[in-house]
Amino acid sequence: MRIGILGGSFNPVHKDHYLLASYIKEILSLDKFLIIPNAMPPHKNTCHISFDDRVKMLSLASFDRNGFEICDIEKDPLSPHYSYDTLEKLQKLYPHDALFFCMGMDSLAYLDKWHKGLELIKFSNLVVTGRDGYSFDDINQDVIPFIKDYGLTGTKGLGLDDNELISLQNKDFVNKHYCIILKRCFHNVSSSKIRKEFQDFYQKYQNFAKKTDFFEHIDEYPCCKHYLDQAVIEYILEKRIYKQL
Repeated sequence: MRIGILGGSFNPVHKDHYLLASYIKEILSLDKFLIIPNAMPPHKNTCHISFDDRVKMLSLASFDRNGFEICDIEKDPLSPHYSYDTLEKLQKLYPHDALFFCMGMDSLAYLDKWHKGLELIKFSNLVVTGRDGYSFDDINQDVIPFIKDYGLTGTKGLGLDDNELISLQNKDFVNKHYCIILKRCFHNVSSSKIRKEFQDFYQKYQNFAKKTDFFEHIDEYPCCKHYLDQAVIEYILEKRIYKQL
């Protein structure tokens, strides 16, 4: 079985998370895809929203169906969760399956700065999507030998396009792990801007009575308008999430 893995704070989950995971699931013929919200990301201090609220929003964004599964392996809020430790646990849970851990080019560029970042490959394949503003020229010198040893890239050293990815579908990703670098880029959606838009709404329209009041002013909040599912917006408003940042 081929299993995708996408972790993060999902604070909040947005449409690009779903587009990215759906694309990788399809192009690599993954059998299922684990979505792992992190109760306490080690590198962020902005995640003050409860784990349960973020899981609920993931569910509202369709991450609990169609081959996706919300995994609570990082639900403990008392200690930070590192990708190395999570992948080690998952590899023990799925010892005969191929794991595909997803990240952006911005993360790969500084993978040597992660906790045992260059050792993630012991437990899982890495799938790297493009990021606007990042290229191979931005990769730290200590990461370059890692890419030479494990990297799968396209022609001229660029990311793999869709046709090149399809040709990998029969490759053995269980007994040997690779760093699969994709050409496809996704929007670099700013979760902090989404949170600030909600805070601005609460401050500007303090006496709003109905969730529909937000949608009457949706054009004032372009990040929410373009990148959030309606059900997620309604849940945030119902719970007054992001009223205080």
